[in-house]
Order: sequence, then C-alpha cells, then structure tokens
Amino acid sequence: MTHFELTVSIVIYKPNLEQLQQTLTSLCKTPIKLQILLSDNSPSPLDMSLLTCSKPLKYTFNWKNLGFGRAHNQNLLSLPQAQSHGYFLVLNPDVYFDGQLISELLIRMQQDPDIGLCIPQICHPSGKMQLINRRAPRPTDLLVNFLSCKFKTELFKTESYNWYQLKDVEKSKTFLCPTISGCFMFFRADAFVENNGFDERYFLYLEDTDLSRRISEQYKTVVFSDLTAYHHWSRGAYRNLTLFFIFLQSMVRYFNKWGWVRDPLREALNKQVGYYDLKQKKSQSPAHNSVLHSAQL
Repeated sequence: MTHFELTVSIVIYKPNLEQLQQTLTSLCKTPIKLQILLSDNSPSPLDMSLLTCSKPLKYTFNWKNLGFGRAHNQNLLSLPQAQSHGYFLVLNPDVYFDGQLISELLIRMQQDPDIGLCIPQICHPSGKMQLINRRAPRPTDLLVNFLSCKFKTELFKTESYNWYQLKDVEKSKTFLCPTISGCFMFFRADAFVENNGFDERYFLYLEDTDLSRRISEQYKTVVFSDLTAYHHWSRGAYRNLTLFFIFLQSMVRYFNKWGWVRDPLREALNKQVGYYDLKQKKSQSPAHNSVLHSAQL
C-alpha cells in the first residue's frame, strides 16, 4: 500500500471549474507526497478530462447530495487504517495557495504533537482578511452575523459580537482558536478519527464549528497567521433562501446539542483563546487542560 504524508478531501457540488482547477494546481505544486479524494455531490458526474492534476486523484460520484460532513467522512474514515495516514486536509474547491504552504503546515504539526487542527490566515483574492475563525458561538452571535451580512450594515455589531469575531486578537500573530473554518482544516489524522469526523446530522453549515470544539477539548487548534491561503468566499446562505433554511436547521441542531443558554464548555474554550508560540509550544491563555477540566466539574 502506498504511503502518503497527507490525504486531501475535497467535496464539490456544481463546481466552478476554473476555481477547482486553481485548487488542484495549488496541491500539485506541493512537494510532499499526497493523494486527493474528490467527492462529487452534484446531480450529474463531472467530466474529469476538463481538469489536470499531477498528484494521485480518486474521483467519486455520489449519485446524490450527501452533504458536506458526510461526504468528507466517506472519503477519510473509509481509508484503510485511517489513523496511520498521519494528516488530513479538508479543503474547499475554491481555495488556492502557494506551493510551500502545505509543507510548512506539516512541519509545524510535526513540531508540536499537541496540535490537532490548524489553518493558515484566510484572505479574499484581493488580499483582504476573512474573519472566519471565531470563538465558539452563542445563538445571538449567529443571528447578528446573519443580519450584518444580509443587510451589509454595522448596526447590529456590538462589543460582544466583535469579541466573538476575535476583533480583540492581533491577527498578525499565531493564536489558539476553538472554531476553525471548514474551508481549510488541516487535521492530525488521530484527532479526526478519534472524534469520528464530522457529525453527519449537519447537512451543511456548523459542522466545522461542531468538530472544531470537539477537537479543542483534547488538542490545540491553531491559526498560523503568518501563512496565507486565498478563498473565493460565496456566502450562499445570505442570498439563497434554501441555503438559509438549511443554515437555520443546522443552528437549531447545534444549540440543541451543546446548549442554547448554558454551555460551560463553550465558555471554557473561549477563555483559552490566546497567542501561541510554536517554539515554546505554549500560549498566553490559561492552561489548556485546567480550563477544560474546570468547565466539566
């Protein structure tokens, strides 16, 4: 059996072929040994002759829309001896980056085995930073986020909401963060498998938030702000009524699972946000284990 340093999982639905090719090209420029698992939730199969890729690529047509988390689980949890694969990357088909990015993230994960999940800084193609890595949400945070984006106004953005969006964190520094965006999730395979991957009850939206917080209970989840990837961010739920109702459904499932008002673990995870020094393998936030332990008492 061929050994790969990294397995990349990409889920597509009626993809923009130009953006998907850009994503594949970024991966092909990566010098490490990796394989790509492309899972297609579209109504009809993709003509793979329209794409070029020099890395090993396995295409799976699902015949129906499995949803985001379930399709990624199908890719990664079905691998023979999944934990032995070392590292997984869950990647959106509209993300691109420099060819050295993956290698650098791999090196950093190897330097600190306590990191279970990480992400680089994510920016728009224009270079503007995307505020997609956040504290664990309260119901009001998600509501304000929707209203602010839907109506493109600052009216709803309170000090509490800015705290949720990590406006108090210097984004040029590496920091611990309990909610990592699903557009680029670089996992230690053990962390993904031990948590049984994504909760498949979420069809779309908040499955990344849910998995991030579960991994944050056991590992460090880190944003490496000195590294950058670029994301063609569509924000479909703010424009498409069907996607909005899917978002609401996921929101109800998330807070039914973790708590609408009382959620001690959420508070503990949010308190651990702090700057992280890879060389010293420690952060300026409260000690990871002690904070979580106190929440569970």
